Amino acid sequence: MRCLLPTCHWCHVMEKESFESEEVAEILNKDFVSIKVDREERPDIDHIYMNVCQALTGQGGWPLTIIMTPEQKLLCRHLFP
Repeated sequence: MRCLLPTCHWCHVMEKESFESEEVAEILNKDFVSIKVDREERPDIDHIYMNVCQALTGQGGWPLTIIMTPEQKLLCRHLFP
């Protein structure tokens, strides 16, 4: 799951490099269900996962990438860049 802020520079970079790439889409679609969350449209979802990231790392920001199991067990989190 990726939480993005439309006004964030790095979110736009990720949009271009990841979401518009057929090669990246093929890799992601093979093993994952990708969910892109617009922070402005769903601040409730962003709030939950940003709190998790901040609790685990002591920091937060966008774009936020969370990799989790279907049971919502956190496997990985990443802030870009």
